[in-house]
Amino acid sequence: MGGQPRPQGPAHKERPSRVGDLPSSQDMAREAVSRYGLLPVRQHVPLAHRRPEEPTGQDGPAEGDEPPNQGVPRQPQHIRRRGGILCQKRDREKRVCAVDSTGFSIRRYVRWFDIRHGKRRKRRDFLKLHFIVDCTSLLILSFKVTPPFKSDGKQVEYLLSFINELGRLCADKAYLSRKICDLVAKHGGEPYISIKKNVVRIRSQGSKAWRQMLVLHRRSRRLYLKMYHRRSLAETAVSVVKARFSHTLLSKKRRGQKNEVRLKAITYNLSIIARLPAQFG
Repeated sequence: MGGQPRPQGPAHKERPSRVGDLPSSQDMAREAVSRYGLLPVRQHVPLAHRRPEEPTGQDGPAEGDEPPNQGVPRQPQHIRRRGGILCQKRDREKRVCAVDSTGFSIRRYVRWFDIRHGKRRKRRDFLKLHFIVDCTSLLILSFKVTPPFKSDGKQVEYLLSFINELGRLCADKAYLSRKICDLVAKHGGEPYISIKKNVVRIRSQGSKAWRQMLVLHRRSRRLYLKMYHRRSLAETAVSVVKARFSHTLLSKKRRGQKNEVRLKAITYNLSIIARLPAQFG
């Protein structure tokens, strides 16, 4: 039992009694290779390109000795705002657009008598600019100048006629209707419109785009709002237009006032294109 000696087999070897009897590291490595089949694996890791040492009198390599530009894309590049990643611009990438409207005041005043409060009131007259903005480049893709009290939703069909490869259209509550959703879907896009509180049921009434928009809003409201809030870039673009070229019109006649608004939008687009020549070719 306890006093009997332990049998010595091939798997049990005598332990060395002295430090000098310990096997060397090379013997241990050979034993591990023979027993477990462990073999060292060598991998080739390419190093960074090193330029040959040059004499001190030269500023750079001689003409014609430069290394070839391998891996440099020929297409124009741009920097995405989120993440700061330098990536290639795809030619067939669908646009993410936002539609909105704003007013430009003129020097003429409108006066009327308020029957409810029994007072005379006045305000400056203005013209309305309806526009669609590309959320990537902040270019105004299409616009239309109308009198001040024209409906926003009725101008969408005209604005969308100038847009190619529409991917997503973001709009506020003024554009919430089944007709606008169908127009966006007809041009190959997806509507992301702010939902009013009184919309409690889907009630598509034959509009497939309206139903898909409301179903997405109910299933993932957080994702829907993330897509919708690209609409704020439309306000960014129009605020730049008013800050650079003023929000008032100096022309006296109505035709000149409309042309002045159009020139402000065109000049704003040219200023963006001049800053990013590589992106727009």
